[in-house]
Amino acid sequence: MSGILRSWGRRCARAFWSMLISYGSSWVHVPVLPPEEDGPGRWHPERLCPEVPLTPLERFLAEQLGTGPF
Repeated sequence: MSGILRSWGRRCARAFWSMLISYGSSWVHVPVLPPEEDGPGRWHPERLCPEVPLTPLERFLAEQLGTGPF
């Protein structure tokens, strides 16, 4: 009886081992995405330069939209 259990245990261990090998060979790394920012990114060409004041038209549009420095 112990021979049957031993061979059954080996069969299960072998199946489990092949399952781990299959899982390891099919694993793919998915990179973590950075959190989204409000507005354009840091080096985006449409990002406003903080030291340059808004033109009167830009100030008017910002007031209309309710965003930006007033």
